Amino acid sequence: MRKYLFSVFLFIFFGRCLFAQNPVPDGYREIRLKAGMEETKDALTRDPYFAFAGDPDVSMLDSPNKHQIDCEGSGFIKRAYFQFDDDRLFVIILEIDRSRLDYYTLYTRFTEQYGEPVDLNPKRAVWESSVTRLSLEYPLTIKFIDKSIFSEILDGSQTDQNYKAWLREEFLNDF
Repeated sequence: MRKYLFSVFLFIFFGRCLFAQNPVPDGYREIRLKAGMEETKDALTRDPYFAFAGDPDVSMLDSPNKHQIDCEGSGFIKRAYFQFDDDRLFVIILEIDRSRLDYYTLYTRFTEQYGEPVDLNPKRAVWESSVTRLSLEYPLTIKFIDKSIFSEILDGSQTDQNYKAWLREEFLNDF
């Protein structure tokens, strides 16, 4: 009987822990990965945690279809970066004010919410879903990454590298 009660207790306790976890979110507050730039700007304008100044905070990255919004935070967020590829938000980076929050507090909260990280080392803890990668990086940065868009970018980057190598070789062959 004791073994039976103990087994039931373990099942209830660990089952509750396993099923109480939430999926990794696909963004922060109203800001969602895969959103367009205008939609993200609107959400930033309404959110009190961001001091979004409008278009001056938007810059173009290394190619015409890549843009970034860089804005100051407010409250617990020191600074925030939102990276776009083809008008799709694929990275959210939040630099947290270390005078107001610490790594351990966020790590504990994320573990309670999303379970144990899939990758843990002294520099970062990572939680993943099939869609999103959430990382808490030391000293205190939170990153949300859309895995499908990021994978597309990496594949394209490899193609660009191969093409550049071929162009280089063709140029050298001219001599």
